[in-house]
Amino acid sequence: MAADPRQQGTDAVTHSTRWWLLPLTLLLVLGLTTTGPAGRAVADPGPAVDDADAVALAGGHLSRLVTATGAVVGGDSASERAWTLMGLGVAQVGRQAADRIAVRIVQDLDAVAEDGVSPDEASTPSLALQTLALALTGVDVTTVGTSGTDLVATIRDRQQPAGPDAGLYGQVDTDQAVPGHALAILALHAAGEPADAAALTWLEGQRCPNGGWPAYRDPASRSTTTCEILPADTASTSLAAQAQQVAGATDRHEETQRYLRAAGDGTGAFARAPGLVASPRATAQAIAAIRATTGAAPDRSWDGTAGGPQEVLRAEMLGCGWHGTDRGAFPTSMRDTAGEPTPEDPGPGQTDLPSTTAQALLALAGRTLGDLATTAATGGTAYPPAAAVGDPFPGCPVLTDRTAGADRITTAVALSTAAFPDGAADVVVATAGGYADALAGAALAGGLAAPLLLSDATSAPAALLQEIGRLGAQRVVLLGGPVALSAQVEAQIAAVDSVGTVRRIAGAGRAETAALVAAEVGGQRAFLARGFGEDASAPWADALAVGAWSATAGIPVLLTDRDALPPATAEALADRAQVIVLGGTAAVSAQVETAVSDLVDDVTRLAGATRFETSAIAHLMGTADGVDPASTWLATGLSYPDALAAGPAVAASGGALLLVHPDQAAGGVPALSAIRRVDYLVDELHTIGGRAVLPDGVMASLALAARDEADG
Repeated sequence: MAADPRQQGTDAVTHSTRWWLLPLTLLLVLGLTTTGPAGRAVADPGPAVDDADAVALAGGHLSRLVTATGAVVGGDSASERAWTLMGLGVAQVGRQAADRIAVRIVQDLDAVAEDGVSPDEASTPSLALQTLALALTGVDVTTVGTSGTDLVATIRDRQQPAGPDAGLYGQVDTDQAVPGHALAILALHAAGEPADAAALTWLEGQRCPNGGWPAYRDPASRSTTTCEILPADTASTSLAAQAQQVAGATDRHEETQRYLRAAGDGTGAFARAPGLVASPRATAQAIAAIRATTGAAPDRSWDGTAGGPQEVLRAEMLGCGWHGTDRGAFPTSMRDTAGEPTPEDPGPGQTDLPSTTAQALLALAGRTLGDLATTAATGGTAYPPAAAVGDPFPGCPVLTDRTAGADRITTAVALSTAAFPDGAADVVVATAGGYADALAGAALAGGLAAPLLLSDATSAPAALLQEIGRLGAQRVVLLGGPVALSAQVEAQIAAVDSVGTVRRIAGAGRAETAALVAAEVGGQRAFLARGFGEDASAPWADALAVGAWSATAGIPVLLTDRDALPPATAEALADRAQVIVLGGTAAVSAQVETAVSDLVDDVTRLAGATRFETSAIAHLMGTADGVDPASTWLATGLSYPDALAAGPAVAASGGALLLVHPDQAAGGVPALSAIRRVDYLVDELHTIGGRAVLPDGVMASLALAARDEADG
């Protein structure tokens, strides 16, 4: 049998990938956290329909927070990683994410041992949570990692032997003595070691007269009838109740419930202490305590004006209408008492720590830490299966539509109408008779918040002039010289009532024009793409693939021949700090890449074996760079006319662009893989061009793909 990767280093964890998906590692390192507009779906932003659906939603959210290194976005501490790992195990989703966290925990413990630092340096709550989480994966917590760290002995050796705090696991800490002690009891139980009498006596001695537990009750206050310095709180009470659950100390459960009823706010939710404002985190903790003390879910006696505690908690989950990065999470405050944040106006502090989602997940799944500890103690595990278990968002729709005109000029107009319904002060116009100027103009149009429209070379079409008028455009930029766009075109555009100025950016050739555009765009980065060659060789494909990325991030596209770097392009590149070469060596040779490297320190190549693989990689890497795939636009990769003006329109709509193969199932394997890698983010798919160019079946298949795979 192969060694368990959770017991070893990262190299032992292997993932089944094809080469065009390798940028996923980059995305995971960056956390794959987009910051685009929330709530692109029209779906109601309400809760999951039942607890099982909510558990799947929450598990999917947790899996997406885990990076390639096992870090957890939004709360990367050892405790947050342990909570996330347990949440994934209970939800039974995100196996790869769970593997990465487990490996990270083991690696960190090994690093501590290698540095000659005892695990005793770690806080007791953190060490106990890591021990419990690892035990649930099946790891032997008495010999962890290459260092063979015995976590059980480490926790056991922390117990205070004498004095007023005899029996306490850990040092006296007014912030976490009770939580750490309770977690230590749970961790030891998971390892098959029941708590001793001294530990249980100390824990019960910390109870306040109101039935709850504080973070720590000092010796002087234990003889009084109050907890004056630190009052009882729901978090400490919940952990203490769960520790007593595994220890079988049930004789004073009614007192615990008395505290919990006082902490309720009357709606079915709970506060972190009586008299304070309720929160999802405290509600989840209270549900766990109720289960620990009654052995069942809260009954009707716990109901409030908004329903039972689990119903109220489930209603707080951010549902289908929220952006994919938030969907399945829980907010920091109850939404009905915090200004009712919405997908369109999420407000500050929208989502709480990963541990809040994990605790809510456990509460909705009907599991306590005591249950999990008993599972581990009896040889069981709580770890996601290797196989996919279905999508976490089965009920969240993907909206689909199509934007098309009768030809490339009217398709550009249709894109402008869709992306700029309220008009635009600026417009960029390029020739419809070629691709080079339009591709170079994407970043310029994006920076101006302008549509990119197309014109015949000798005369401006009526559709173009009408759209400029509808937009109310005041300034128009023409790309290319009079051969690309004649003086007559310029005069016709200048005659539109709203237009005040028309200017032209033109060089001696396409490379020179692109260089002038790049100079106006500015910035430190640039794409370098092939811009010369017969149309049959698709020299436009790689630049087309980054059109929306270019317009969104303001990264201009500079043009080169396959084997020779034009002087104007070289001069433009010399001012850049980073250059991304698009396409393989068949598009831009190694010789040209070397020439670029002599000018710029940071040169990388973004390439697939085909134009479709390159587009899929660009789609994923653009996501890591701030392009929001919630609204992904699809265009054929077999020809350029339909998507020529798409980049700025897609960017203005806050979306991403993906080239697909119209004659292959789901647009081809690269497109299918790209969508599945960001499936939880995709809420809308838009097709560019008519059905003869890109059939409905491609969009329909990709819409299904955005909802048919598990995350993580």
